[in-house]
Amino acid sequence: MAYIKTEWVDGENKYSITDQAGNIIPGFENIKLLYTGTGGTPLSQEKMNKIEQGIKGVEASIENIAYDLYLMWLQEYYSTSLYDDADTLGDTRAIIVNGFSSVTEYNATLTDAKVVTGSTLSERVTCTSPDWTIESTTTALNFNTTMAMTDTFDWTNPQYAAGAINPETYAVSTMDSSGTEYGTIRFDLGSIKTIEHFEIYVSADGDDFSYEYIKDAKFSTDGSTYTTAGMSDKVSSYQSSENWHRVSWAAPTPVRYVVLQIATYQGGAGSSTHRVYDSRGLSRTDIFVPRTLVSAEKSLTFSPSSIVGYFSDNVPDGTDIDYFVSTDGGVNWTQGVEVDSWPDPKVATCIERKINFANLPVGTQLVIKAELTPTTGMSGVTPAISRYGLFIYE
Repeated sequence: MAYIKTEWVDGENKYSITDQAGNIIPGFENIKLLYTGTGGTPLSQEKMNKIEQGIKGVEASIENIAYDLYLMWLQEYYSTSLYDDADTLGDTRAIIVNGFSSVTEYNATLTDAKVVTGSTLSERVTCTSPDWTIESTTTALNFNTTMAMTDTFDWTNPQYAAGAINPETYAVSTMDSSGTEYGTIRFDLGSIKTIEHFEIYVSADGDDFSYEYIKDAKFSTDGSTYTTAGMSDKVSSYQSSENWHRVSWAAPTPVRYVVLQIATYQGGAGSSTHRVYDSRGLSRTDIFVPRTLVSAEKSLTFSPSSIVGYFSDNVPDGTDIDYFVSTDGGVNWTQGVEVDSWPDPKVATCIERKINFANLPVGTQLVIKAELTPTTGMSGVTPAISRYGLFIYE
């Protein structure tokens, strides 16, 4: 428990002598007691307040030492990844250092914020969605005439390029000689979706080196007027093993129909087989919404009376982060109060904040919670958390 300094004040004692009935005996209304024992050091307001100031200074020094230890461990933590948490001052003090370096550091069930584990420091926790929303295609068909694309073949069973991945069903094309051929498929999302990417799941194998890639791409909302995706919007890397192959737009785009001219390549005189198993759009509608981070529960050897937290974060204008602790496993939450801040010595884009948590309920199951509030919408701005450390008082 934090030491509470007392202010001492000098006073003056006065005494009276009474009879057995409690009446003051005349002449003895105001008397002094004279001490005739051995001499000593008398107490005074000045001396006692100096003692109080010294005790408070010692406590502040202990907290400064703890913060220095916290910084030292961070240096070791990020250079070797050896440290996760540590008890530093026996049963009365503890420091927990947490950089969200692994999935064991947060509760994946209760956390809907995006947590980036590993070595990235500047934005470990943000308001962005942890997953893309998948917009499945409903139909797929050959579409090589209306689009004025120069095709050399039709895909066999193009309808299997929509729906879901099934290793037994796919749109397919075979080649028996070297060169490049082209076939176009139109994919229907069923209704207009706002998407940023469109992907096809493809594979290629053959007697010699073979691959497939997206040569051209167009999109439409009504099925009659199509817009060509610029070359810079397409991922034209070669694909020779089973994987998703992507077309990306520079910004979220309303789309219903996507037309892809898919090139197949055979490197030698043998034969090759090219397959399209599935297709999908990826959307991020309202990606920037308030998110919550809940840490993994940590068991303590004592019930904390108060906690000082050091949180490194980046909070742009219009955004906010509120920090909470629970000592009873998440049943009751105590919101922290920021008392100081300074530039983070390790992450230039972040501010380190000193946050106090007081009046904690009795308990030894520690959980940390952060509520992140961004500016909302598709082009929102998110706050970010880099790391935190806790100095715990018994």
